[in-house]
Amino acid sequence: MSPHSPAPVVVPPDDPLGSLSAALKERGLHTRVDRPYGVVDARIPDFVALAGCYGRGKQRIGLRPVPITGELWWYLFWPAEHFETHIVPFEMEKLRPAGDVTEVARLVRQVLVLFEREEW
Repeated sequence: MSPHSPAPVVVPPDDPLGSLSAALKERGLHTRVDRPYGVVDARIPDFVALAGCYGRGKQRIGLRPVPITGELWWYLFWPAEHFETHIVPFEMEKLRPAGDVTEVARLVRQVLVLFEREEW
C-alpha cells in the first residue's frame, strides 16, 4: 500500500452512503459522509491534482427516493452558479439506482477529473 492509499474500509451492505464512500476512496478520492442529509462529498486530493488531473475538484452525491416509486437513486448535486446577468439555480441530476455503487463511483471519478480511463 502506498503512503497515499486510504486505509481499507469495511462497510456493512445495508449502508449505501458508506459503500459509496468506500468505492470512491478505492478510486483515490477523499470523501465525507453526511448521514443526516444523505450525501457523500467527494474531492480530488492534492497529490492527484498535481499529477495533471484537471476538473471540478469536488462533487456532492446524494441518495434520494424517486418521487413516484420511492425507489432510492443516486443524484449528482450541481451547485448554483452566479453570472453577471443571471443565476443558474442548484440542480440535481438523477444518476443510477442505489445498488449501482461501483458504477456511481466510476462516473463521479470521471466527472471530477474529466478523463476517461477505466483503470482508475
